Amino acid sequence: MSSGIAEALGCFLADVDDGDRAEAGTNPLMQAHIADFRAVMSEAKKRSLALAAADQAAEALPTLIRFSREGEDHPGPFGHHEPVEKLADALKMTIELAADCGEADSERDELLCALVRYLEGWAG
Repeated sequence: MSSGIAEALGCFLADVDDGDRAEAGTNPLMQAHIADFRAVMSEAKKRSLALAAADQAAEALPTLIRFSREGEDHPGPFGHHEPVEKLADALKMTIELAADCGEADSERDELLCALVRYLEGWAG
């Protein structure tokens, strides 16, 4: 789904929540449809996050496999590839997904904070 469509639908839902569209907001059937829509969007976001995490992890694998077969590359052990950062990003997204699914854990929260700080340094 394009971000424009998602944004427009988000604005509509925000309008309903704000009471700007009182007739739509008070109709029980419309409320049920809105709840279903939110559940689907939430599920789509979770699946998208899982796919992004898998993609980052998958990008790191060839570099690690090459290293296991050929040894160090230059510069650094992995050449210009960044498997540590890609795996850190994959782990960050996986923890976010687990938390969004109700798996709260203080140790994971600490790890997530550390990963966010680490990745901020990598990105910029």
